[in-house]
Amino acid sequence: RIWVALQSPLHMHFLRVSLIVLTFCATVVPTWAGAEELHIQRYLDEPNTRVLVVEFYAKWCQPCMDAVPHWEKLRKKYWSQGLRLVVVKTQAKEPGCPNLKWQPDDSICDLNSSIGDSLKVSALPSAFLWSWDGRLLVSDARHWKEVAAQVKRFLARNPRVEVDARNARGRADRMLRKIVEAELSGQGKFSVVAGGKLEKRIQKLRRDSHRLDRREDQKCGSDGISANSLLKVEIMGKRLAITLWNEKGCQQKGVFAPWDKKRAEASVKTALHRLMTKLVRRTPQMPGGAKLRKQFAQSAITRPAASLGGSSDWSPAITQPATSLGGSSNWSPSNTTSRDFASLSVTSLPSALTVTVDGKKIGTTPLAGHPVSAGEHTVMVFNDCFVPTGKRTFFVVGTTPKFSFAPPVR
Repeated sequence: RIWVALQSPLHMHFLRVSLIVLTFCATVVPTWAGAEELHIQRYLDEPNTRVLVVEFYAKWCQPCMDAVPHWEKLRKKYWSQGLRLVVVKTQAKEPGCPNLKWQPDDSICDLNSSIGDSLKVSALPSAFLWSWDGRLLVSDARHWKEVAAQVKRFLARNPRVEVDARNARGRADRMLRKIVEAELSGQGKFSVVAGGKLEKRIQKLRRDSHRLDRREDQKCGSDGISANSLLKVEIMGKRLAITLWNEKGCQQKGVFAPWDKKRAEASVKTALHRLMTKLVRRTPQMPGGAKLRKQFAQSAITRPAASLGGSSDWSPAITQPATSLGGSSNWSPSNTTSRDFASLSVTSLPSALTVTVDGKKIGTTPLAGHPVSAGEHTVMVFNDCFVPTGKRTFFVVGTTPKFSFAPPVR
């Protein structure tokens, strides 16, 4: 999937274009000229980001300038623990966006105050703090100390998780546990711990969970992710089950993903991605119920012509929206690359055989770059003269598996 942009959403009518390839997919993503945008979720999604500070700053604001050494010190102290700092430069007296003489993780311009207005900034200095799961911890703070206190508190209680991995027979699986712990460490959201004390504590609390005289602070509830959690990973036939248990012995979230022993890392990655999607807010929490502006990405998909060099239709389709604060209404080109599917390529001898995935016809050979969702699928080729021949395999997001078949004559 190649991300491009058109000059205006009104230009997304059917177009006729000439192609010298069979097919490809393109997704149109709008960006905006003028004021820059604050993509909070994008920062929160980055690996190893646990808390995000957004500081509004202006050179003429003396308290802002006085706070700079403290922000630098705070970032240096907690950066390795997941603190990220973004500075929003606003209300400059001189033309253009002022250059910073210090180095946060990122800086953006808000000269027309669109971002500040969206966050209901009432005065400078102003700072906001979000946790990696999208909760707003500090809103419109006037002093860096307020943010620093909440950063220290959150990182001290950032979820610590112990992994309990079991194979299909219910026995401890050390290799599976290492794969899960490595993926969690790469994400950098949870703190992965070793040892059995936490697990034994959770098991005891779980055994006590049905007691009618249970203390109020032991009762299960939906009060966010527990500071001490147990991640249970179990192989159930062709499925991988992952459940998150809190320190009170209550199951918080659970997911399933296709399991393939030969592609264990891919199976774990898919399952943990689904779990994290359930744990985070759909959109970050905003002060006073402020609304994030939605940018609907538009998808243009070519339909291959009967022969090479023919023309193809481009048709628009709405995909997942992106959200941001600020920006203007002018479109400008943007180019990036993203793939949330696998691409299947199939050849055969002879050619022109029917290709099916899980029994559904998707084309004829030779087939190139056909999108297939992640997971296990069966690919088959055949026609009236040749015996159905195929293979069942696990498809991983972003890969391009290639198959070549030579089926026998019926």
